[in-house]
Amino acid sequence: MASVKRFEDLEVWQLSRDICADIYRLSSVGITSNSCGVTAMRIKVIAMIDSSVLCIA
Repeated sequence: MASVKRFEDLEVWQLSRDICADIYRLSSVGITSNSCGVTAMRIKVIAMIDSSVLCIA
């Protein structure tokens, strides 16, 4: 097993970043980015995923 020197080295953190990027990309397709508060909601979801992963790790 590889040693972890930074939280960025954790595979779970790297996967969460991929998920966040997917959420951001998918939430901006097909509708305007500001309709229905999508922009604010997207930012909150991405922040929550990152925070949760860091708390678990």
